[in-house]
Amino acid sequence: MKDRASAIDRQGRGGLGGPSGAGAPSLAGVPFSEVAYAAFGLLVYLGVHVGLNSTGGDAEPTVDGMATLNQAMVLLLGLAFVTRHRLICTAALADVRPFLLLLLLAAASSLWSQAPEASLRRSLTLATLMMFAVYAHAVLGTLLICRLHVIVTGVVAFASLAMAAIVPSSGFDVGGYAGAVRGVFSQKNSLGDAMVVGTVALSGLVLHRRRVVVTDLVCLAIAAGTCILAQATTSFLLCGAVAVITAVILLLIDASALAVFALMTGLMAAVLALWIVWVVPVDLFELLGKDSSLTGRTEIWAAVRRAIADGSVLGHGYSAFWLPETPTARNVWAAIGWVTPSAHSGYLELQLELGLPGLLLVAVLGLTTLWVVARAWGAGRWATAGWAVIVLTTIAIINYDESSLPRPDIHLLQWILAFAACSAGARTGEIVLAGPVPGGSPRQP
Repeated sequence: MKDRASAIDRQGRGGLGGPSGAGAPSLAGVPFSEVAYAAFGLLVYLGVHVGLNSTGGDAEPTVDGMATLNQAMVLLLGLAFVTRHRLICTAALADVRPFLLLLLLAAASSLWSQAPEASLRRSLTLATLMMFAVYAHAVLGTLLICRLHVIVTGVVAFASLAMAAIVPSSGFDVGGYAGAVRGVFSQKNSLGDAMVVGTVALSGLVLHRRRVVVTDLVCLAIAAGTCILAQATTSFLLCGAVAVITAVILLLIDASALAVFALMTGLMAAVLALWIVWVVPVDLFELLGKDSSLTGRTEIWAAVRRAIADGSVLGHGYSAFWLPETPTARNVWAAIGWVTPSAHSGYLELQLELGLPGLLLVAVLGLTTLWVVARAWGAGRWATAGWAVIVLTTIAIINYDESSLPRPDIHLLQWILAFAACSAGARTGEIVLAGPVPGGSPRQP
């Protein structure tokens, strides 16, 4: 058992770095029970809706009994697996230490929350996600999780298309998006988001392998095609952006001249995008399939900002705002004329729930992530550092008009895993294996 634990320890906390062209660890050597648990956890944090959908995503928030059961299963099974690997899981806590401050703040917010029980209950859900992240990082490792995540994404995509074909009343969205596939999710945007995070996981495998193979292109095509069928234009563009950034990082690692050309091309594209946004914004919104109000989001943001200004600097409590019984939420719904389940902005959501302390803490977590990324890159762990940059960039963009932060979802899970992969090598004094130095000859061990 000791030999097995040490082998898992070396595999689990070893980031995405490795020899050039090395293949990712196989799932074949991992016990089926642990693979099944990890896959189930990914499905839960993706937000897969078990059962037939009957309402749209903007219905008044209610307690989902199936979601509660799923969270309980992740918690109980996770406790069993973490206990089995308690030594390496305990050691891996040091790799995610800054994120424990977010858990502490979320739990502490129940002291001033307008719905203390809801804040405490949701804090337990956040603690469960962090436990799952520590287990995944310490026992399975980032590479295995990325590989499993790509497989799960493919299963979700095909299951969603099958749902749309077999049970159209459940597989398609309702209201203004009646023709959009939502599949095994409660709304189409969730399906598109699942394709984005699946593409991010794929980028981790590509960066580790340091080359693109046919299966990578097939996976990317499946994700892009699913986004198109879901009419999730933003998710489609994000999948493309992740692919481009991954290619640029590969060029930075292996070919300095091509990297400079790619960076210049990227800068030109960024300038063009900014020009389009500022000079012809209406045309851009039409291109994205949205209106100038971002599908009503600007009205929500205005009402939410008023609620933030009228509330405490400490916020209304973790996950304690969008509840049917809270007058603050009803005031927002009355102001916009319809029921929204969120602020549709992670940054505003943070201020609503955890106030200024929450916003500052997440900013510190972002800066700390950039710091460990810089250290990993400087140590020659370019794949690990590059993947962390992709994860952080995706989260920053998505939270502009969607409320991921500070929810315990797949984005936070990827953030914790990326941070842990970067910080683990620095903590353990990992030796850099042979691999090409950007713009130079291969580095020797």
